[in-house]
Amino acid sequence: MSKLILETIQPELRRRATYPRAFTWRQRRYRVIQAGGTWKKAGRWWRGEGEQQFVRVLTDRNLIADLCFDPRHQRWLMYQIHD
Repeated sequence: MSKLILETIQPELRRRATYPRAFTWRQRRYRVIQAGGTWKKAGRWWRGEGEQQFVRVLTDRNLIADLCFDPRHQRWLMYQIHD
């Protein structure tokens, strides 16, 4: 089961990384232990949305989450969490 979140996170990025190595969400820091699949989703071109990049991560707090990079606003989002 998953829950849609859609909240901005504060990522900690390394050079040339395709996803955050750690991030802060709701005032808690999460370190990414493992990254699963990555995928892209086309945005609504008529609204000026670009292609979004997704990655599924497992954190040090046993959180499984899908993170999304929003190129339109140049930010990372907590897209959804999984039970």
